[in-house]
Amino acid sequence: MIRVSVEVRGVAASFTADVWADSVAQAVALANACNPGCETKLLFPIDPDTFFAKAPVAGARIIRSEVLEATG
Repeated sequence: MIRVSVEVRGVAASFTADVWADSVAQAVALANACNPGCETKLLFPIDPDTFFAKAPVAGARIIRSEVLEATG
């Protein structure tokens, strides 16, 4: 299990999220699937101290960590 951060940009809000998955590709795909119509990008640099991590619960997960911008 790995953990990466992604930035999600949509019409109503932009935020960062931590994603736990089996691979980087799966993490980005999961973020895209959970946020249809939004732009998702992997954030660099990837933190080597937290890259290999246990998920907060079993399986792939996304946890929103910081709202960057909210409109409406």
